[in-house]
Amino acid sequence: MDKTAAQHAMGLWLPKLKTYLGLDTWNIDLELNNRIEAAGECELQNYAYRCAVITVNHDNIQDHTTLFHTLRHELLHILLAQFVQTETMVAECVAGKSLDLINLSFTDSTELAITNIEFLLNRIDLDFSKSLIRMAEGVRND
Repeated sequence: MDKTAAQHAMGLWLPKLKTYLGLDTWNIDLELNNRIEAAGECELQNYAYRCAVITVNHDNIQDHTTLFHTLRHELLHILLAQFVQTETMVAECVAGKSLDLINLSFTDSTELAITNIEFLLNRIDLDFSKSLIRMAEGVRND
């Protein structure tokens, strides 16, 4: 996807999605970087101060719909940030093979929770999502 179009769309969507998901208190920076392997990544920089960075690889994004779902997916990682904070605290108490298993368990559990939330959102917020996607594509919502 074109970098300028991706920046425009994400800038348009971020405030609305933050409100929709209850993340208004978070300071979230958006970055485009085609050097990451995934479509998107979320880095919690400071849980106490509610700071995060979402990085999107625009070269791995085909269209506005995929970009929207990628951004929403990464925002859901922030929604579940308390689990990452718990994982960090547990990791400080555990070492070795047990730590690897705990990290894997937290990662798998978080991704499964996000997948379940996405499934729910896809069923209940179809008009909201389509409206935001059309807005970014420059289509009127009459």
